[in-house]
Amino acid sequence: MPNRTRQVKRRNHTVNGSYLMRFADDRGLLAGIELPGRRFPVPVDRATVIRNFYVTRLADGSESDQAEDDFCGIEARASASMTILIGQRRWPIPDAARADIATWVAPQFLRVPAVRQLAREIADAYIEVGVPSTTDTGEQTTLWMPAEEAGPEKLKRLHLEFIRKNTPVVARMLYARDWHLTFFTRKSPVTADAPVVLRPMLRHPAGTSVAVGDAAEVQVPLDRRAALSMRARGEETSWCPARPRSPQT
Repeated sequence: MPNRTRQVKRRNHTVNGSYLMRFADDRGLLAGIELPGRRFPVPVDRATVIRNFYVTRLADGSESDQAEDDFCGIEARASASMTILIGQRRWPIPDAARADIATWVAPQFLRVPAVRQLAREIADAYIEVGVPSTTDTGEQTTLWMPAEEAGPEKLKRLHLEFIRKNTPVVARMLYARDWHLTFFTRKSPVTADAPVVLRPMLRHPAGTSVAVGDAAEVQVPLDRRAALSMRARGEETSWCPARPRSPQT
């Protein structure tokens, strides 16, 4: 029997297709919106697809789509848990389902193109002007990065390693938050190419970025009728003063 070369999965969804199907119509079409408001249909199998976004080249010259396989396993478990949470409306949410969904939200937050673009911008700063730093002895210095260390392939590998290392860290933080599930009967939630949204604390310094650890609320629309909010513990940390009506654990 001749050996068959395994086909590399090159059409990489930066937001997984099974999740996007929850927002599609019966024909598998999403309603895309281009600001300031133009609407157009988008098939799920084309939405958020970037060719070779997670495909890496190995030392022997071959290509690997291992990241896609890893994401698929996480997505399958989360999809089953969303059925428990939304379809069966199991509440309090079972621990296993809570863990599966947190483990999906974490890489979904980390895997989007905006995160890689941020890495690109940081690398450019190190290459072009350097980054001021202070040594352990108090000496002022400037850190530089050789241009060859910030090529597209190396940035891709760095991004995937960043996702691998930080997914369990972020998932644990999300799991520990207060979870609020809201069902909508009149208006429908929408999603985006970066579906995980961080809301700042009321007193968060203006003009500074928000991280998962210091966000008042992490919001994720789950389908066209349900949205999940993972809120920082403690009433004083809520970004919205109104008391939620949704169940919580």
